Amino acid sequence: MMSTVIRPAALAAMGCAFMAFSTSALADDHCPSPALSVPESPITTVDKQNYSLAETQVIFSDYVRKIAAATCSGGVGQLMHLRNTPDPTDRTILRINFDTIYSFLILDLTTPATITLPEANGRYQSAEVLDEEHYIPFIFDQPGSYELTQQNVGGRYAIV
Repeated sequence: MMSTVIRPAALAAMGCAFMAFSTSALADDHCPSPALSVPESPITTVDKQNYSLAETQVIFSDYVRKIAAATCSGGVGQLMHLRNTPDPTDRTILRINFDTIYSFLILDLTTPATITLPEANGRYQSAEVLDEEHYIPFIFDQPGSYELTQQNVGGRYAIV
């Protein structure tokens, strides 16, 4: 079955916008305007060869929107911490654990980023890195600092 997805032309494969919508409508009136803008986008047919990229764009765009609204930001480069367990009806990720507290972060790796996991005093913590092609290049579960770059992640954008 074929379908289509809007892809931002000016942002080479993924881009900060991640889909054609404006985060400004999601933020409160007191929030500054987001740094993101959405250019006109051509429509690209989704097929077997580009499905993982298209699906990841949809997931990333949903998180950009959620992070922008939750943090009063443009949605990229800002941590969003959930204070409660997820709602079972939230299907942004199909197999989310409903008994786990999550934080989310979309990174633009034009500049390298460092993720630091602190000592957890016996509690489990992890940071899973998902790239633009839906691959998981890293899962960190030990305290320490980890550098993420375009080279070691495999692309410009990642979700942690």
